[in-house]
Amino acid sequence: MTEKDFAALVVRQSPAEIVDALLALPAETRRALAPIAADLWKAVDGGRLLNEWLVLLPGASTTRSGSLGRKWREQHAKLSLSVLALCHIDKAKRVHWLGQRDAEVLLRRVFAARDPAWRDAWLRHRLRDEFPGVPWSFVRGLVRDGLCRRPEEGDSLRGYLRLMVSNLNPGWSRPGVQYIPLRAQLLADPSLLDDEIWRLFELDTNVFDDAWTRGHPQCPADYESWSDALIGLASEGRVDRRRLLDASLAGVWTSSNNSVLAGYHKLHSRLAPSADELDARETAYRELLGHRTGHVVGFALRQLGLIVRRRPLPGEPTLAAMPPLFALPAKAQPLAALKLVGRLLKQEELAGDLAEAAHAVLCEALRHPASEVQQVAAQFLCAYVGAWSDDQLERVRRFADELAPLARAQLAGLGAEVAAVHPALRLAADAAAEAAANSAEQQWRTRLQALPPRLRTLGGMCGLGGSAGEVDFSRPPPPLAFALSDLPVLTKLPPLLPITSVDELIDGVAHAIEAIDSVDEVERLVDGIARLFDDRPADFAARTQALVKRMYTGALADARGLVLPGAPNGLRDLVLTWLEGRLQHTHYPFWRQVRGPMRFVDRRLRELTRHLDRHGALQPLATPTHAHGWIAPCVLVERLTGYELAGRRPLASDLLQALLRLAPDGRGEALALAGELRGDWAPAVRWALGGADGAHAQDRKQTALWIAAGRARAPHADLSGPLAALDLRLDWPDVLRPASYQWQAGTRTLRRHRRETTYPSLDLHVSPAYSAAPQAPTHAWGARAKLNAGAAWLRRCAGWLRLAAPALALRTLDPSLAVPTCLAHESAPHRSLAVGYSAPWLIEWTQILWPLNVDASLALGARLMVERIDLTASSGEPLHAFLTPLFESNRPWSEMGKLALSIALASRDGDLRRLATDLLIEGIADGRADPGELAGVLRRLAAGGWLKANRLSETLGEVARVSPLHQWAVAGIIEGALDVFLAQTGKANVALELLHELLVDLNCGPTAETAQGLSAITSGKAGIAARAIAGLAERPSLRTSPKALCHVWEARLARLDAWALAERRYVRDVREIPASSMVSGQGPEDGQCG
Repeated sequence: MTEKDFAALVVRQSPAEIVDALLALPAETRRALAPIAADLWKAVDGGRLLNEWLVLLPGASTTRSGSLGRKWREQHAKLSLSVLALCHIDKAKRVHWLGQRDAEVLLRRVFAARDPAWRDAWLRHRLRDEFPGVPWSFVRGLVRDGLCRRPEEGDSLRGYLRLMVSNLNPGWSRPGVQYIPLRAQLLADPSLLDDEIWRLFELDTNVFDDAWTRGHPQCPADYESWSDALIGLASEGRVDRRRLLDASLAGVWTSSNNSVLAGYHKLHSRLAPSADELDARETAYRELLGHRTGHVVGFALRQLGLIVRRRPLPGEPTLAAMPPLFALPAKAQPLAALKLVGRLLKQEELAGDLAEAAHAVLCEALRHPASEVQQVAAQFLCAYVGAWSDDQLERVRRFADELAPLARAQLAGLGAEVAAVHPALRLAADAAAEAAANSAEQQWRTRLQALPPRLRTLGGMCGLGGSAGEVDFSRPPPPLAFALSDLPVLTKLPPLLPITSVDELIDGVAHAIEAIDSVDEVERLVDGIARLFDDRPADFAARTQALVKRMYTGALADARGLVLPGAPNGLRDLVLTWLEGRLQHTHYPFWRQVRGPMRFVDRRLRELTRHLDRHGALQPLATPTHAHGWIAPCVLVERLTGYELAGRRPLASDLLQALLRLAPDGRGEALALAGELRGDWAPAVRWALGGADGAHAQDRKQTALWIAAGRARAPHADLSGPLAALDLRLDWPDVLRPASYQWQAGTRTLRRHRRETTYPSLDLHVSPAYSAAPQAPTHAWGARAKLNAGAAWLRRCAGWLRLAAPALALRTLDPSLAVPTCLAHESAPHRSLAVGYSAPWLIEWTQILWPLNVDASLALGARLMVERIDLTASSGEPLHAFLTPLFESNRPWSEMGKLALSIALASRDGDLRRLATDLLIEGIADGRADPGELAGVLRRLAAGGWLKANRLSETLGEVARVSPLHQWAVAGIIEGALDVFLAQTGKANVALELLHELLVDLNCGPTAETAQGLSAITSGKAGIAARAIAGLAERPSLRTSPKALCHVWEARLARLDAWALAERRYVRDVREIPASSMVSGQGPEDGQCG
């Protein structure tokens, strides 16, 4: 048979005739036709089609519906059968679709003609695929009739069982197919009961937990699950019941999927083991106590409970198996285990090995984070105190201080020597604490008197009289009253060391392509490229060739560095210009939007790139000298002096950025050095440093520079008066007038597909409002659409007219780029289309545009956090980076900072909540976190109805473990925002139990407002906790307790002492920082740039 004859056979004959003809050929002829069939199948599989003249027609459109599509599918099925009948297994494995179900008979004939090894290899290959492309009836027939061996292991076995499950019990009947109960199908093929059904317990499948199927609208009334079928077959004696019990127990060790594990032990429970069956599997139940999954441990405890109700359990082996379960985070299983421990201790004398095993279990229970578990364990330790040896008691005392307050109080029966543990010594301890507080008060007054009056005012003491003698130490200190510009910030920040060689720069870029650890690394790279731009060794091109390729082709799939789609093209162009030695300018695609501060960052980088290409290397003015984007003022003046000596004019955006990054430290010294500057930009620089000579009418050409200088001089002041000579009419936020924020928690409802969905929202308004540039017009069809488009065009024209005055004043067609402080108020688009929000370092880069004021970034972060309040962490939409500036200890928490922190504390995003926990710990320690202020923010957020108080309680519980000071602050937050926690009645007990523990540990009682609010809570766990708190009413409140206030005032005075120490260091010359090597202004003499 020739190639033409074979093509004619495919085109003109039916599949059955083709199979008959091919199987009748001699073996040598079939081997000769094999490559012809394989090549023709490959062409047709690619979309081509044989016509009546046996010519292959090109075009993928032949696979569509219609006559050509039907012909293509017919030819593809015929050629697939031909390849299976003729070709070697390597070619046959490529066949992935066999046509309609009526091809099953022909396929079976083809398989019967092939050798067993070929059949086994092809079937195992198809079963490894997620979609095998062969029906279960065909596969099962091959195995049942001995044509193929049943898969025994690996992916082929899993595919075989998946195919069986999906075909025998799909959940609901397919259209036109009558539903047949599973038990009837299994009885129709009895050999499945011998092996296949037992293999299901080795497969990671949820066939035994398919409760969701019964809720499907197409589920038949007589639906029978796998559990129903196997239980019915076991009751009829068709399946070995004991083997089914053992298999369900063994299955829980084979998977880590919760749904799969639940299916196994639910099946075991539904089988209702008899007393003898339970006794026979006692050891297996005991071993399950060490399982890593909580609900499996709970199942094992229930089964052991059934046994212990009938007869005693062996105490020592049961107790020896329990310690691992106390590592589970939930408290339900540990509490159930301790209940079983109580039964075991009653049935035997507690001595010897049994006592050692019981003590080990109780010690592990004491280490559990849940207070209830610790309390029950403490009760058992006290109840059997005579059974413990001295060594065992000493082991308990070693970690007694780490326990919850109520558990420590119960351990008093063990004879602990810590006074705080013994209720009998409480009064003596209180008296000692009060005496110590009186003695400490004299020391506090002495320390406070030694501080400068300015620091006492910044510490919030001005409202208390200002002098140390008038401060009332019997009340908590007021909130701190300092601004970011009141204190030096550089003393606690590490300096940025410059890149000193091309080798270091190449290594840095290679790492940054894949991952960027912080924005400081990006600034060092930008600075290094600018300074070392002309330093190109002879082998530079060869050494950087791979970097150029990675910049163009992209890096790893999970790379979060320079090749990240959300990174600004200006940064990419700067790196490629340095690597290739020629100017690069990449345009953004129409779907990629650049909004907010990243627009100015992109402009600054492109301006720098153009200068480097035309004039060569230079020292950028805006390179930070310290972490978080700060520039030491003296260093900036020295850089500008170097520019004047070189005859170079500063780049416009570079100088704007440098002014906005000026640190508060050393501005007086820098102003003295800046007196020698002579450029037309020099007066604005001196004014930014604190000079007295402001703007004049002739300075209108430098309007943008004077605005930046004003925002560097006074970030939160109204500049309308000081800059009145410039005659500006720019009513944008953070330009002349500082931005103010009004916010309200609420919800928004979206209606899609006739369904309404409610989402959390944060209505946040900025005053003065930001006027964005008009958007590009969109196409419209129809009369009404054209009318709407015309109205929109008129509104766009009005927008352009509103921008005309600012454009003329700032001498730019895009005035917002000349006043970058307002860019953070631009409405952010969807982050998948936005530049600057897809990685933490990009968010940090937008924040260091103006590090003196990050409120706009925090406001944006708060809105985004609310959108994802109930979503888990996402690497593509990071949120935790918005909180980074708040970790600077000398940065006060504004309203937007407290808002973002409060939302993050209740977020489901694990990364965000962990960082918020650390931030709150830091804020309480340094005094910036005022409990009353945070409680007020939480109350306003709770009005939206979406704040999860249980998450908030868990986070606050972690914070309270740090120190007594943190316990005091957390208790104050809970009392101040009590309505927030009581509103969620089902979860209120978590917060109330935490409050009770904190009050007990601090020896404090509730305030009158708290007691009144709890009086209405009478039932459930919340009612029990409320009554326990009410029982502490005789104790002093958090605001009057000497023990609690001692920690609070000591922390406040330590904060003021730290400020005083920093001020003494303030006189040190800031020019001695290691980053001073970045100040060089050396470059080409002809490097003029306007």
